[in-house]
Amino acid sequence: MALDSNDIWQPTADYIDRAQVTALSKRLGATDIDALYDLSLAEPERYWREVTSFCNIRWSRDYDRYCDLSRGAPFPAWFVGGELNWVDTILDNPEWAARTAIIAEREDGLVREVTYRELKDEVRSLAAGLLRLGLKRGDRVGLLMENGSETEASMPDRKSV
Repeated sequence: MALDSNDIWQPTADYIDRAQVTALSKRLGATDIDALYDLSLAEPERYWREVTSFCNIRWSRDYDRYCDLSRGAPFPAWFVGGELNWVDTILDNPEWAARTAIIAEREDGLVREVTYRELKDEVRSLAAGLLRLGLKRGDRVGLLMENGSETEASMPDRKSV
């Protein structure tokens, strides 16, 4: 069975105009996706610096260089020297507070939507509970939980301790 052009999704001009990659391209002064690609190869330091800024990645310690290929191309070390806690980047973004972070459907059919603000509150509550129990950096935690929003909230709480 051969595909025809109707079987392949093509973005509309409006979709392309509203795309995040278009906003990133404009921010970098690239006129289209090909120019963005060329820029990423010609000026990788600038490209990656702008990508991490555009994505609002919050570094605890800024990286020294975006990539180290001293072990060879198959073994890149990304954002060398940088430190981040992804919880800070994801949960502390005020622009996302009211947006849906998780839609969880339990086995009993209960569907729960959790906003980033609610997830942040749950993460803080769980992290505070672990701290009260004496958990500290370097400790190991094992969990046995069914899939649901509570499980998702337990992942970043361990990063918050």
